[in-house]
Amino acid sequence: MRANRRLALNKLPGELYGAFEGNIDRTKQQVPSSSDLALDILMWVHLAEKPLHVNELLESLALKIGDGYLNTDHFPSRQSRLDCCLGLVIVEEETSTVCLVHLSLQAYLHSRGEYCFKHGHEHTVKAYLTYLRLDLITASLVTNKNALLGDFPFLDYTACQWGYHMGDHVRGKIYRKS
Repeated sequence: MRANRRLALNKLPGELYGAFEGNIDRTKQQVPSSSDLALDILMWVHLAEKPLHVNELLESLALKIGDGYLNTDHFPSRQSRLDCCLGLVIVEEETSTVCLVHLSLQAYLHSRGEYCFKHGHEHTVKAYLTYLRLDLITASLVTNKNALLGDFPFLDYTACQWGYHMGDHVRGKIYRKS
């Protein structure tokens, strides 16, 4: 089935954006929990500066802005994660990274980002800062960096990438609110 989708995407370059828009509209018409999860996954995968490992994505999705803890009950199952995205997101089996089904979807989302992910970079910055302030991370006296990174898969990505998302995407909004 996935192969059929890829084949169809490759054959229809002129109608591709219309197909993506239709698929995203169908994603938005799902029950709210599935729609919200799908749009969150698409946002994270699209805005990520490097491919996210499944565990990094799970932690980003489980994060609630402002919380001091990571609620693992919020981790979606792998099947619900894939099903709600209606084939737009796949997991590369060799690397366990999550990616968009086709590079042209990345271009489409870039051109229509606000249509799909209003305030996406602002949300990711808030998520990164919330993650970096989690009680277990700030209270940790672990001197072994690898042990800390092993316990918190999203930590390395968060610490390295929050500045990119903060950059021009969010900086002006924060200064204007001050």
